[in-house]
Amino acid sequence: MTGQYRDSDIQALWRDPKFSGSFSGLSNFRNALHVQKDIDIPRAKLLQIMRDDEDFLLETKVPRKNIPRRKMTVHGVGILWQADLAEMFEFKKKKSFSFVH
Repeated sequence: MTGQYRDSDIQALWRDPKFSGSFSGLSNFRNALHVQKDIDIPRAKLLQIMRDDEDFLLETKVPRKNIPRRKMTVHGVGILWQADLAEMFEFKKKKSFSFVH
């Protein structure tokens, strides 16, 4: 039933505060379109339509970057604190203020 609605109509429904699925995630919006407006649209097609809308892009989450981390083997919490403090002492010599009290 998507043939009756243009892409701009679907984007306008997403921005309409009276529509219960507006300003929600893609799945909630798709379910509201199906239940209230009898629009059955595939998720990929809806995502393609909504990517043209700047407001929708503000709501999307940025993918998390996996930062490479160095493994440390410690045998207790106190040892980890000691390692952190040992690293900070070299900065104490270079600056007039102290990171470690």
